[in-house]
Amino acid sequence: MTSSVWKFLVEPGQSIQSGEPLVILEAMKMEFTISAPCAGKITRLQYKTGDLVSHGMPLLVIDTEE
Repeated sequence: MTSSVWKFLVEPGQSIQSGEPLVILEAMKMEFTISAPCAGKITRLQYKTGDLVSHGMPLLVIDTEE
């Protein structure tokens, strides 16, 4: 299902913890919060607010902590 990026809750360079909310997507007039699968640092956002995103596409890049 295609979604649109409603709001990023993080920015590049920010450290994150596993489970932390990262981005809110909107699809079919419903909001979905995507959470971090692991701890790390945000290195890049792949989209901008308002962009359309296809199912399965990466939304951002996380450099995982070792």
